[in-house]
Amino acid sequence: MLLQEIGANGRSGRKVAAIAVAVLALVGACQTTDQSRLSDNDPLDMPAPIAEIAETAEREGNHVAAAQQYMRLFEQDEDRVEYLVGAARNLRYNGNSDEGLKLLLRYADQLDENVAYRTELGKTRIASGKQDAAVKDLSFAAEKTPDNWEVFSALGIAHDLQNDYGAAHEAYERAVQLSDADPAVLNNYALSKALSGDIEGAIALLERHPRAIRRSAHIRQNLAMFMAIQGDMETAGELARMDLDESQVSRNLEFFGQFQGN
Repeated sequence: MLLQEIGANGRSGRKVAAIAVAVLALVGACQTTDQSRLSDNDPLDMPAPIAEIAETAEREGNHVAAAQQYMRLFEQDEDRVEYLVGAARNLRYNGNSDEGLKLLLRYADQLDENVAYRTELGKTRIASGKQDAAVKDLSFAAEKTPDNWEVFSALGIAHDLQNDYGAAHEAYERAVQLSDADPAVLNNYALSKALSGDIEGAIALLERHPRAIRRSAHIRQNLAMFMAIQGDMETAGELARMDLDESQVSRNLEFFGQFQGN
């Protein structure tokens, strides 16, 4: 799907095809920016032992079990929206976004003004390929919680999938500022710049954040890709060798070298 969308933009097909190898991270970014910990909306006083099972299952990556336990909690207390959000979030993590969307939409009339609900609804809609509706949800959440970097990061992804790169970059810029240059946000911002045709801007963005380059292999390898496309094979090779063996480096450089000047 992303390759088809990218190909429809009228930019250089071969160069963008190279970028598309990395840009698949955009679709998963709603997960990578919030899966490393439980949601900020998850309470500390959830009923034990169900809550402990849900928390542990999510932390260990058993998202089916986590979704089931969060749903049990929500059925016991439907005033606790965070339980519904937890169930949908884990369905999304497990790749069952359509199922998560159906679950969330059952409660649309009651929860339309709830920020946590609309945030997860937006993320789930992104994962289900409904980016237009996701922009509305996440724009609402961003207006209500202007200091929540994860909302702006997800909003950037939704705009990217609409090919609205200007709006995407505004959202990512805010997310970068609020998150203290979170590597996942920077990575998606750089990929967005590259997709918009601004590979030099993608390189400049990453180079302004050397700490993120040191912390993230994904950022290093995407920066290597951008450098190779721009013709700086020496720097690209140095970056690639920080994480890959020599045979992988050679294959990558040969592949991305095809797109120089295209």
